[in-house]
Amino acid sequence: MLHAIFLLDAKSGIEYLSKQFYEDKSENETVIDPTLIAGFLNAIFSFSREARIGRLSEVQAEDLTFVYRVDQDGQVLIVALVDSETDKNLLEDILSSISTHFREQYPTVGAQWAYDSVFFEDFEVVLDQIFYKEVTEFLLEDYPDKLVARVLKLYPLYSLNTIEVLGVNAGASIREKEGKTDLNKELSQFSVSEVSKEKDKVDLIMCPFCRGKKRRKPMCNFVTGFIKGFLDLPENAVKETHCFACGDNVCSFKVTI
Repeated sequence: MLHAIFLLDAKSGIEYLSKQFYEDKSENETVIDPTLIAGFLNAIFSFSREARIGRLSEVQAEDLTFVYRVDQDGQVLIVALVDSETDKNLLEDILSSISTHFREQYPTVGAQWAYDSVFFEDFEVVLDQIFYKEVTEFLLEDYPDKLVARVLKLYPLYSLNTIEVLGVNAGASIREKEGKTDLNKELSQFSVSEVSKEKDKVDLIMCPFCRGKKRRKPMCNFVTGFIKGFLDLPENAVKETHCFACGDNVCSFKVTI
């Protein structure tokens, strides 16, 4: 999956902006110092150009890969840090969208920014929007067949909050694009569920997202988000109160309509 994005000036190598998407966890050994990484990325890119060995496309380490792309004007260098689980089509969609939006927002970037990194801070919001949009669409490709497998790959890397937002987007997308209204039927596409008549309680008798896991707190945030998005509910309207991962006999969600 996508770990981070770096945007640099393709000629000088000076960093415009960087964005980390993964959550820092004790078991996650990927620690990114943006300044150090930007210097490394530019040095490798400059070497390949000056040595005339062809345009650099990837730099691969044991577990992670830096993927290089230069925009069509040759001014902006976009580098993605990804792992082996990253879908190539998803990555290309993300990089293409970043390139398009960046050039639209900063059409004369060379003259605009005057070496002031604060100038690009607003684009960090755009990077988040692109990430959530593209990953949500990827999760829903071939829905529901590949949904569970793809969501499970998110858990080791991203925060529960990020996963919940993706769940909100997925639930809302299914409601809006496909016009579906039966929550229990929809949840049954990837789990075994029971929804109360008042829709104020949702139980997953079998939950594929926490099966075999042990946690101190409920962890089925994708489902929490999915319910919110599908029912078009506000931020704190759904809360997971019981979870198999916590030793409970059911994953239960309290819904405030």
